[in-house]
Amino acid sequence: MNFIILLVLIFQVSIPNIKGVLKDVTISTVAEKDNYIESDDASSNNGGKDWLIFGDYIFGWNEAYLYFNFSDKPTDWIKAEISIYMYSISETFNVTASLITDSWDELTITWLNKPAHREVISTFTVAEGKIYKIDVTDYIAGRDNISICLNASDYLQGGYVQATSKEGTYKKSYIAIWLFKSL
Repeated sequence: MNFIILLVLIFQVSIPNIKGVLKDVTISTVAEKDNYIESDDASSNNGGKDWLIFGDYIFGWNEAYLYFNFSDKPTDWIKAEISIYMYSISETFNVTASLITDSWDELTITWLNKPAHREVISTFTVAEGKIYKIDVTDYIAGRDNISICLNASDYLQGGYVQATSKEGTYKKSYIAIWLFKSL
């Protein structure tokens, strides 16, 4: 009898005290504003279109701008990614995602008044139509929003990409913030 009690006590001591189960929770926010601008038509504005185009397109270079407001993000978030559905790729090419810290307006931004590209967040290769993710975890701490520019990494390369804008009906660009909560 003492042996069984001793085994039960050893077994109880060796089991860690678990207070709950962790669950991965995702909060998503669609881009609040987006646009693409064109070097060959420098005063044009494409706000409100269903798509974004960036890279070497027809007679010049295009850049895409996206702005996300996440002022309602929880305090216990651990990761954030921007997801962009790029559905039409003319050829494989390299993309740069840069932080934009100056303000811009979706209905007035043009090639002539575009904000400066700041720190490079990521560079990646697009080769096929799919959702591409950009990790922005290091850029959202202490912020309520983030703005990025997508453009060709090298203006000597060919190729362009079409992506869905916030006005589009299929797979809109969004920022996802992951957090873990105890149940």
